[in-house]
Amino acid sequence: MAPKFSAYTNFDNYIAANTWTKIQFNNTDSNDQNAFDAGNNRFTAPFVGIYALGFSLRFRTNGTVPTKVIAAFFKNGAELGRGRAISGAPVDDVTTWNLTVLTALAANDVIDVRVIFATNDGYVKADQSHLWGHYVP
Repeated sequence: MAPKFSAYTNFDNYIAANTWTKIQFNNTDSNDQNAFDAGNNRFTAPFVGIYALGFSLRFRTNGTVPTKVIAAFFKNGAELGRGRAISGAPVDDVTTWNLTVLTALAANDVIDVRVIFATNDGYVKADQSHLWGHYVP
């Protein structure tokens, strides 16, 4: 059976200014083969292959909005390098970052999503933030 998952966060994730922060996807809608670890907020590839991965993140302000936002996939602790979701100053409860990638993974490669807010802090909203992935045969 091919692994596939859909994960979400059930609380607004605080993002400090100028620091890459892992999004805490702590629940799943589906999680075939238990490849998504909600306790550690990450997907682990169970075997070598090509995987489709995607995320959607919604912004919530904490007062003054950041001047720039970058969101990206990280593999084994380093930026995946297959694109970034980037914006200038976001709009509260409107700005949403989406990214989808198709990438080769080795067995036990670990994928998570991280965000950096320039200049000011803020939140990634719970009700509109999701991570998903599946093996592509």
